[in-house]
Amino acid sequence: MMKIGAFSQLTGIPVKTLRYYAEIGLLNPACIEGNNYRYYGLEQLSEINHIVELKECGFTLNEISNKDINKMNDSDLLRLYQKKLFVAEKERQFTDMKIANLKKRISELIEKEKEEMILNNLYQSPDHSTLMGTIKGIANFYSLDLSPAMLYGLTGQAFMINIHDELCASGPYCYNLTVFIELLKNIGIEMKNCGFFTKSSTLKERKQIEKTIKEHLDSNNPCALLNTEYQLINGYDDKGLITAQPWSTDYPAGHLTFQSWEEIENEIHMSIFTFKSVTQTPINEMIRAALYSAIEINTNPDKYTTKPYFTGLEAYDVFIKAIEDGHGNGQGNRWNATVWGECRVMASIFFKELSEMYPNLSNEFLSLSHNYKLIGESLLKISESNLPIVPRIDVLREIKDIESTSIKKIKSVLNKL
Repeated sequence: MMKIGAFSQLTGIPVKTLRYYAEIGLLNPACIEGNNYRYYGLEQLSEINHIVELKECGFTLNEISNKDINKMNDSDLLRLYQKKLFVAEKERQFTDMKIANLKKRISELIEKEKEEMILNNLYQSPDHSTLMGTIKGIANFYSLDLSPAMLYGLTGQAFMINIHDELCASGPYCYNLTVFIELLKNIGIEMKNCGFFTKSSTLKERKQIEKTIKEHLDSNNPCALLNTEYQLINGYDDKGLITAQPWSTDYPAGHLTFQSWEEIENEIHMSIFTFKSVTQTPINEMIRAALYSAIEINTNPDKYTTKPYFTGLEAYDVFIKAIEDGHGNGQGNRWNATVWGECRVMASIFFKELSEMYPNLSNEFLSLSHNYKLIGESLLKISESNLPIVPRIDVLREIKDIESTSIKKIKSVLNKL
C-alpha cells in the first residue's frame, strides 16, 4: 500500500486529479485510515492505466465512470471503440479543414502585406488649407517639434492670400510655391515638385511617376498630390496609390488606380510632390526669413502669383471688385475667405508664440497677434453666404488697412531681430 502522493508519482496523475476521481467514484482509494490518509494498492495501477487509455480514445469521465463499460464483452467494446474512431475522424477532418483555412488566410494576408505598402504614423490634418494639412502630417511624421501655428508662420502660409479676378475657388491652389518650398526646407522638410500631369499624359509618363512615388514611399518618405485638393500619398497596394482624405471618405478620392487614374479621369490637372527630411535652419534665421516673405508678398507679388490672380494687399482690392462685379455669392467667396481666414488666425497665434520667445519684442508681437486675429475672424465672417454685399466690402476695406499697418510693423520688428 502507498500514500496518495507516492501513487501520484508512480502513475504521473496529479494528487488533485486522484482526489477528483475519488469524488466522482471513478477510482477510489484502497483504504482511508482514521487520519484521513488515502492509500492505494499496486493492483489499482491497471485501473488507472485503463482510465488513461479510455481518455486517450476520446471517452469522457462520465462515460468512463459508467460501470456498464467495465461489464461489456469484446463485441460491445469493439462497436464502442469504432464509434469513437468515427467521431475522432470527423473531428480530425474538421481540424484539418480549420488548419487549411487558417493557413490560407495567413498566406493571403502575407501576400497582401507584400502587395500593400503603408507609411505608418502619416496622417493628414483636416485643415481648410489642404497644403498645410499635408505639411502638418509630414512634420509629425518626421517628429519636428513645431506647433501648427509655427508651421503656418515659418512657411509663410500664414501671410499668403491669392485671389482670382473673378473670385474663383482655385485661389488657394494656383500660386507659385517657390518661396514656400524654400521656407519649408528651413524647418527641415525638402519638397520637390515632380511634374504636372493632365488627361493627355502618356502611359509612359504615368508609369514613370508612379515608379518614382513607389520608390520614394519604399524609402520611408511621404509623397503628395495636388489635383482638386492637396492629398498625402500614404502608400500603395496592388491596384494603385492610397491617398489621404482630409475631411471625409466621400471626397476627394482615397485611391488612385495605376495608369488609368480613373477616380479623377475627367478632371486631371495634377501635380506630384515628394518630401524628405533635411537639417533644420537655426530658429532665428527661420523666423527672419518667414517675416521677410510676409513683407515681400506685398512688395514683390509677381514672385508669388501671375494674373489673373493677385496676392498681397492688392488681393483685397481684387476681392472687392469681384464682389462688385457679381462674383460674391458663389463657392469662390466662401472658400477663399475660409482658407485665407484660417491662415490669418494661424498668423495671430504665430505672433503670440513669438511674443513668448522674444520678451524684449513682446508688445510688438502681441500687437501683430491682435491685428491678425481681427483679419482672420473678419475673413471667416465674410465666408458666410448670408452676409450682405455692402458690409462684406466694408469689412474687406477695413482689414486691408489693418494688414497694411501690420506689414509696416513687421518691417519694424524684423529690423530689431
